[in-house]
Amino acid sequence: MRIRTASLLKKRKIIKKGGLAVSAVTLIVTHKCTLRCRNCAALIHHFKSPQTMPREQVFRDVGLLMDKIDYTHILLLVGGEIFLLDNIAEYVSRVLEYKDKFGLIVITTNGTIMPSDEELAGLAKFRKYINIEISDYEGKSVYLKSLQEKLRRHKISCKINNEEWREWQQIIDEQDDEYAKNNYKNCLAAVDSNFLLCDGKLYHCGFLASGATLRSMPYSPGNHVDLLDAGTTRADIIKYKSPGSVPPGCKHCGGYAKDAAFIKKAEQLSEPREYKIYE
Repeated sequence: MRIRTASLLKKRKIIKKGGLAVSAVTLIVTHKCTLRCRNCAALIHHFKSPQTMPREQVFRDVGLLMDKIDYTHILLLVGGEIFLLDNIAEYVSRVLEYKDKFGLIVITTNGTIMPSDEELAGLAKFRKYINIEISDYEGKSVYLKSLQEKLRRHKISCKINNEEWREWQQIIDEQDDEYAKNNYKNCLAAVDSNFLLCDGKLYHCGFLASGATLRSMPYSPGNHVDLLDAGTTRADIIKYKSPGSVPPGCKHCGGYAKDAAFIKKAEQLSEPREYKIYE
């Protein structure tokens, strides 16, 4: 708790001085998952051959990001399911090269895999900087309680995420500009100062990031900030999140409305869901 409070205070101080500080940045490290949830925010249920991002690519992306911002309160390492990978501690170790620029590393898991004691011992070396968040998927998270107990034995901070799910219509045929504007205005994912980082690009949300990988929408530079472009500046990041800056990809999103109905968590599909692919 002391780290989180100090981090928030540091973020506010940097903003007050005119620096670029953001609330959270999510790093997608793999699209592989143990589940195929119908309403997955990362569109995992559309992937027929999900892949894991090369580690050096992930580390490169973190470096590109840290060159452009002064601070982020939270860095999230997510999938897919991150414990399908080995040596998660390597991700933490490399990210900690920039420890002065973030407050906490949060590693998310769906509770379907029990990491080994060796894996957790590696993470425990960095316990000061990390928190494991276990999603409670109503019966699908078979190791929910036992993983929590095992993390406590390794003295690794953890929490259970009981957040409810809302209906998300997912990928739809292209709509007009007015639809995109209203869609973005009412979107729960369009949170100011939150970003998602994947393959050298910053996105508003998982829909845009995974949509780019899936090619479920036409390519548009308005859907992201390209950190691989040497000409990209901090001003581009600020503009991307400014009011009225609506990503074209919102035309292809069925919406994640603030007033959407609550639904059953983690309802499973037997096969990947089909969608239109754009060249």
